[in-house]
Amino acid sequence: MDEQACWVALSLVNQPFDLRALLRRYGRVGTLFENVDAREEIGRPLAGDPRTALEAAAGILRICGELGVQVWSYDSPCYPARLRSIARPPPVLYAVGRREPLDRPAVALVGSRRCSAYGTWAARTLGRALSATGVCVVSGMAFGVDAEAHGGALPGPGGASAVRGAGPGLA
Repeated sequence: MDEQACWVALSLVNQPFDLRALLRRYGRVGTLFENVDAREEIGRPLAGDPRTALEAAAGILRICGELGVQVWSYDSPCYPARLRSIARPPPVLYAVGRREPLDRPAVALVGSRRCSAYGTWAARTLGRALSATGVCVVSGMAFGVDAEAHGGALPGPGGASAVRGAGPGLA
């Protein structure tokens, strides 16, 4: 069974589950798809036949390959250690660009999508200033404050990281 497809399929489950507990109990992620009890523990989307979820995952991996999007599963050395330590880490991250900024101190700058001229200026200025000190600016890449903060941070040594709630083309 394709482990990467299993990770992506697991990321499609739209309900909370304890990833670390499941991995401790069942071992590798592929076992979660081979074991009926594990699938039922994860929830309804996988409780029956997991082929639909795995086919969707294969399609996502194909699109990621075509677009040059990296797929970092929870067990990947690329997966950020700080994110791995949160209560409910996402099973998969989709990435474009450099990974190094994720290891730096980070600040999230988020706000209104329809910000004022002052909000636009403030977000870009804060992003630029934080990045100049080596801090990675994290945004959701929404319009408005997020995009301005991200744009301000990109040229600096701290860089910027965009975190989206779903894979490429899904958020």
